[in-house]
Amino acid sequence: MTTGGVSVCAPARASCGIPLRSACTNLDGCVEIVYGVRGTHCGDIDSVEVRVRNNCPTAADIELCYQRRDGTCACGTHRGVAPQTEASPPFWACDVTGAFRMSARAAGDPAGCHPHICR
Repeated sequence: MTTGGVSVCAPARASCGIPLRSACTNLDGCVEIVYGVRGTHCGDIDSVEVRVRNNCPTAADIELCYQRRDGTCACGTHRGVAPQTEASPPFWACDVTGAFRMSARAAGDPAGCHPHICR
């Protein structure tokens, strides 16, 4: 995978400092990043594209948040990604630092299971 120094921080891990609601089913461990590349969108070297695959035994809602250069987040969620499939289309954003956070929860978990915080 080509990531160009991208850092990934799953919010359920204590080192990230991002709490989750107790009703959330954490699937971070079985969703994988299968591809990452910079500079392929918006005619901008500061763009990034990431593709993810759900290797979980259940459908997943997968969110990626990219940190923009101005400090804001660009987030997107794929809902109901079937087991053993790749989310489509890929996640991408422009004018970003390359840092992003991925969060995977069981499909249908309540609102708030994906904290929208870039770190």
